[in-house]
Amino acid sequence: MLYTSDANLLAYLESEQKHRLDEVLHRRNFTVQDTLLSYRQIHELDGEGLLDTGQESKGEWRKFSFHELVYLKIVHELKGYGFKYVMLRPLHDSFFYSHGNKTPKNKDGIYRATKRTAEVAIGMAMYTHQEIIITGSVKKGFNYFDVINFPIHGLTEKSCVVLNLNELIFELLDSANIKHDKNYVTLSEHVLKKTTVSTSEREMLLKVRDVDTRKIEVKKQDGKIALITAEREHGAKTTEEIDTVLKASAFQDVRITRRDGKVLRVISDEVIKIS
Repeated sequence: MLYTSDANLLAYLESEQKHRLDEVLHRRNFTVQDTLLSYRQIHELDGEGLLDTGQESKGEWRKFSFHELVYLKIVHELKGYGFKYVMLRPLHDSFFYSHGNKTPKNKDGIYRATKRTAEVAIGMAMYTHQEIIITGSVKKGFNYFDVINFPIHGLTEKSCVVLNLNELIFELLDSANIKHDKNYVTLSEHVLKKTTVSTSEREMLLKVRDVDTRKIEVKKQDGKIALITAEREHGAKTTEEIDTVLKASAFQDVRITRRDGKVLRVISDEVIKIS
């Protein structure tokens, strides 16, 4: 999954056509020598079904697109961390899996990353000057974050591998003698310029981004934010569903509207204290 803002996504969509990104990423102009893997490793990946199956000619030497080079660069990095081929399937899906009109989910009911995930992440790293962070773990697979969303959503695992997609791309461009611009917002700059996000502040940001949040009320004390009240409307109708809403938070007011004996609306006002 890719975690980014609407503004960043809009910047990417504007640059996608301008820079003919689909052609840039998928034209096969590179050979095995342009990767950091050996012919044997490429053959092993192919045998495990971990390469793109869309090769145009089986009788010629395999050629790669820049999209595939980025994937193989990440594979090379992960092999250095001890990742086995079987652990790379979610990464492969985020680069090559197309689901058509179906909504893909894994066995745990979590949405699978698809080819479009990596395309957008690479495009944002190359053309919108956004730093993109990749996290990889056996439990949650591979996810992509911009620098704003990484501290909020990307630090939820006890153990995971963290890679900087921009730096991986820069290394590929350098090896191919392709000029590039490194003028993007770095994670270190972001952390140094911004104050540390506390647990309460992180919770507040999650409430702001929650699609069910209808209204946010902010109260200040001595010039600083003291309380955040998040109003949400719930689809609860049954007694069990209402009970779930009541138990969701220890600090909330819940309003239930009934008409003709039926529950019409359940609205909660959750209070978040900023420490």
